[in-house]
Amino acid sequence: MAFHGDDVRYAKSFVAGCWSLVDRIPPTTNHQPPTALCLHAGNLPLVGWHDVVSVMRAGWRYAGKLSRKDPHLGEWIRSWMPDARISADLVDFTGLKADAVLFSGSESSVPAVMARLKEIGAVHEGTRYLIRTAHTSIAWVDSLDSGTMRDLAEGIARYDGQGCRSVRIMVSPFPFAEAAGPLGKAAAAFADRELFPRNRVRKAYYETLGRDVLPVGRLIVTEADLLWDDDDMTQWTQGTLHDVHAMAERLGSGLQQLYHTTQAIDGARWEPLADAQRPGADWKPDGVDTVAFLQALG
Repeated sequence: MAFHGDDVRYAKSFVAGCWSLVDRIPPTTNHQPPTALCLHAGNLPLVGWHDVVSVMRAGWRYAGKLSRKDPHLGEWIRSWMPDARISADLVDFTGLKADAVLFSGSESSVPAVMARLKEIGAVHEGTRYLIRTAHTSIAWVDSLDSGTMRDLAEGIARYDGQGCRSVRIMVSPFPFAEAAGPLGKAAAAFADRELFPRNRVRKAYYETLGRDVLPVGRLIVTEADLLWDDDDMTQWTQGTLHDVHAMAERLGSGLQQLYHTTQAIDGARWEPLADAQRPGADWKPDGVDTVAFLQALG
């Protein structure tokens, strides 16, 4: 499935706004800087830009295995670093002997990836790995005002909900029946996106039960349902902040971010809901500072 054109424009516009940071990256003073091999995901346009910038900020040499699903990251890298070592084929990194590997993906894919890297000599015995496996984010929605609903619709529907920072679980003091109207108005901004086929089936199922179900982009939002309690669900739960923390604890390493709305909440994983699809250059994927991780090695 190709990316939605508006998502591509959104990503390019956001990354373009980070050029001031790129311009401030000092040239490395190390004549033989260590090398980081980034294995980029392809679920979002330009999804790997943060790792590229982090590697350069740490003063390391960058190498990147691109996803064939995302041609846009390669275009961006070439415009910034024409001589960068990038390829969509892992075999092209044979003999690289990278000092660090940055990888985002499912836990089940990690052993096979690591075995392949060793097989082709892309790593060495001392290579360090930064593996990210988080896949879900939670929003605490304590207001139904238009601004909050706009931010929530953006957090759910942007990139078709395929990012680890996308909102998949909402906890609110308000029942879903009360929230569906305001959220539906905000979701009109994504009305040109057809539901995923699997969500068309789910929507029909819920409607036969007389339950409230709301299309938001290619996803549907409804109250939590144990029948389909999986990563593909976008669920609304009436509850408290205590419930948010309980859900976060259950998710464990699968949790990426927690989002607050009208009132800021302290904590390493908490961010404003408005920033859900706009991670800053200092964002810490899976709670780890990428720049600090690399600098501690090099």
